[in-house]
Amino acid sequence: MRWELTEVDFGITEGLRTKERQKQLVAEGKSQTMNSRHLTGDAVDVVAWVGSQVSWDWPLYEKIAQAFKQAAAELGNSHRMGRGLADA
Repeated sequence: MRWELTEVDFGITEGLRTKERQKQLVAEGKSQTMNSRHLTGDAVDVVAWVGSQVSWDWPLYEKIAQAFKQAAAELGNSHRMGRGLADA
């Protein structure tokens, strides 16, 4: 099995959250719902790295989303991309 599915360096910044953490993020305006998939461990937050800096350049995230989709297909898993990445 090959592991490199994208040339984009990325990391996972957060996954499973407690209700307390989710409440904090909603209060800070960083999340809009208390029904987040993070509460069940069915979501992760991804960040793209360019060198040692975080990048919010959208095309990088489209490439990451494609890598997630390909990895899921190769592993026989279903997945759903959120926050606009569903169609990437």
